[in-house]
Amino acid sequence: MKKLIPILLAVFALVSCEKDPDMDKLDNEYLVFTSHDTSTKFNEFSTYYIPDSILIIGDKKDPEYWKDENAQIIINAFKTKMNAAGYTAANKDEADLGLQVSY
Repeated sequence: MKKLIPILLAVFALVSCEKDPDMDKLDNEYLVFTSHDTSTKFNEFSTYYIPDSILIIGDKKDPEYWKDENAQIIINAFKTKMNAAGYTAANKDEADLGLQVSY
């Protein structure tokens, strides 16, 4: 029994170690993260704001943004969906909702 405990601890230690995901391979998976208060009543809002760039999620200290024409196509798709849902685009200071598109 005494010999079994160190073996079990070693196995547990090896199994519990997990390497951080490779950020370059995350684009092979579709990940969706939504952060909002679950008690929020979105039908009470009428305006939204989306920045003109896409936040790139990575392991760098400072934020990186994607701003080329491909990013604008994606942002415009979000705007089209928001408009179809009955929301109106507004400037940053006047919007009821703020959306951050990230990649």
